[in-house]
Amino acid sequence: MSTVFLKKSYDWLVSWNNKSALPLKKRKELGLPAAKAEFGLSVSTSNHDISDSFSVLNSGELLENFSDDDLDIKEGCRCQNGRCEKLCVKERNGVCRKTGNVCVCDPEFVKINDETCIYCDCGKGFNCTFYHVTRTCVCPEGFYIRDDKCTAKCSEGHPCQNGGKCIEGKCKCKMGTSGAFCESPDRCATTCNQPLLVECVYDEEIEEVTCRCKNRSLMYDFENRVCKPCPCGAGTCMYNNSTLICHCDSGYQEFNGQCRPCDCGRGGICEITETGETTCHCKEGDFSREGKCLPCDCDHKDAKCETNKKGRKVCKCPYGYEDILGKCIKMNKDDRRCLCHPTANCVETNDEVNEFNCTCNEGYKGKFHEIPHVGEECIDIDECQDSMTCPDRQTTDCVNFEGFYVCHCKTGYQPTDKNADPRKTTCEKYKISWAPTGIAIGIIVALIAILVGILFYLKKRSNLFSSTSGIEMRYADYKR
Repeated sequence: MSTVFLKKSYDWLVSWNNKSALPLKKRKELGLPAAKAEFGLSVSTSNHDISDSFSVLNSGELLENFSDDDLDIKEGCRCQNGRCEKLCVKERNGVCRKTGNVCVCDPEFVKINDETCIYCDCGKGFNCTFYHVTRTCVCPEGFYIRDDKCTAKCSEGHPCQNGGKCIEGKCKCKMGTSGAFCESPDRCATTCNQPLLVECVYDEEIEEVTCRCKNRSLMYDFENRVCKPCPCGAGTCMYNNSTLICHCDSGYQEFNGQCRPCDCGRGGICEITETGETTCHCKEGDFSREGKCLPCDCDHKDAKCETNKKGRKVCKCPYGYEDILGKCIKMNKDDRRCLCHPTANCVETNDEVNEFNCTCNEGYKGKFHEIPHVGEECIDIDECQDSMTCPDRQTTDCVNFEGFYVCHCKTGYQPTDKNADPRKTTCEKYKISWAPTGIAIGIIVALIAILVGILFYLKKRSNLFSSTSGIEMRYADYKR
């Protein structure tokens, strides 16, 4: 072995010792003895024996190396960070011919020569291999090498934290978190003070760190950066972007930064209005009174229980019964009256139970039933929605009116019978008749003839008058 190689190995071991020498605190955690500030290195070759002893400095701080307390010395064996065990050193045909003390490394250490074991630094409980100057961590199944240490892979049993996603056994962390399992929120040291009282947690929704008091009965005041009692009352306090949010206990609702009682009971949904009033949305068969859902019993199986705008219980009783103090009480026969809607007609019957029936006028029906029930409004029937209402939809249009309808001829058509029922109008194409035209022309010709005759008569008379006047004038002259 050349001197150059020995020198390189010597220098590398010095460098390795700088990296692998354990601090006192770490050695105590591992149950190892304390160390002094120097160690010995011995490398044997066929030509040279090199032996040296030196101190190791790292960034100006004296590193603690292995002392004689780390050595296990037995006959023919020196073992640094291990133990000398009597093992077979020479075997022939499966039979041990010679035994001797051999250096066996402690867990988490690897042997670099017959006498020296160095710390693997692959994580607690993990070993490594050493080949030439290369150290390789030996990680079992379910682990992978991360930052030169064996790290557990993420799984269902060991999921990623703070919203990270497990991809092929490794966590892909959200912005603002780090660590093998995204367990370390960033900026926690600068965001939350008083680490003994306050913990830094990651809010997955806003992807930001937030502070939370370790005493859950207290809340963290972001403005004053202190823990103080939660003003919510019956609930826990949380901040969202420095906005206080009350997570109230069951039976309470948040109102103006406080948890107020809001429990309707009987499966009702409680709500606090903007004015601070408690409103109960009760299940069918219940009614609300003074912030509680109570069973609605009107003492009649056909009665319908409701509440008015003031929250008062109202019983809608069947005919023959009347709501008296929240109960359906049977009325005397003389006190009974027609309970049909004003748009409906009341028809008296011989039935002792239902003495009146409600009916609608022709062209109307009940709003919810063909024959209206008690109190049900009558509405117009739109007969034109039925394509078969008019006899022939190709020649007629259906026009709906309140309570009735008519069938009107389309353009270019005329009724076949003008006296027929307008709901049964039939139409035919408009026929052009020349008789009226001939009569009109005859009348016009007659009028023209009469006019011409009158003009001729007037002209003839005018000429006769002129002739008579001339004769009379000549006769007068003759007499003179």
